[in-house]
Amino acid sequence: MNLAAARQYYQREGHLRVPRKHVERIIVGGPENGDSKKTKKSGR
Repeated sequence: MNLAAARQYYQREGHLRVPRKHVERIIVGGPENGDSKKTKKSGR
């Protein structure tokens, strides 16, 4: 799940310098499903 969140963040932002308290919501099953999961990512 963390890899999916990193991919989604990179696609949107163009880098992986994630702010320390950032929470990335990943789309599960596509936009028609509407479900999402929350993944907390920490930057280094």
